[in-house]
Amino acid sequence: GGVFLTRCNSEMLDCKIIYLEENKNTIPYNITAVSSGSFFSTQPFVSKHKSQKALYFVSDRKGGCGGLDIWLSIIDKNGNFGIPINAGSNINSINDEITPFYNHYNSTMYFSSNRSGGLGGFDIYKVEGSLNIWREPKNVEELNTPKDELYLTFYNEKRGYFSSNREGAKFQNTEY
Repeated sequence: GGVFLTRCNSEMLDCKIIYLEENKNTIPYNITAVSSGSFFSTQPFVSKHKSQKALYFVSDRKGGCGGLDIWLSIIDKNGNFGIPINAGSNINSINDEITPFYNHYNSTMYFSSNRSGGLGGFDIYKVEGSLNIWREPKNVEELNTPKDELYLTFYNEKRGYFSSNREGAKFQNTEY
């Protein structure tokens, strides 16, 4: 086991996903398959699909649908990362798709997008499927407002947390 992190330069323009192995006195290392090249890569999330393990992440790498897209890398039984695969046009749009979270309780990916047709800003969407085979995403309207809703995560089958800058939120300034 271990933990995935994002390391960025001081301008937050060059971000790479790194891995820190658990219980080892080593420094975090770049995941070459995911973080090579001059692409912005961030928001890592690991999930299991039956016997298949995948790292989902957000990137502006070439071959996407536009803006930031959700990508995945298959992790083999030896811990090697496969070539990144775009999660597909059922999830990704010409706009930004961010903050992926796969809920294994209901085999559903939750993510946020600022695509047209939402309630405004970033909205939370859900979509059934796995890896790069997904059904049509649905706006989770009961959670969304004209502001930004993102980073939905579940800690059990029906309960979780998300972030929002809606009225009443505690924030440092109006942008964050």
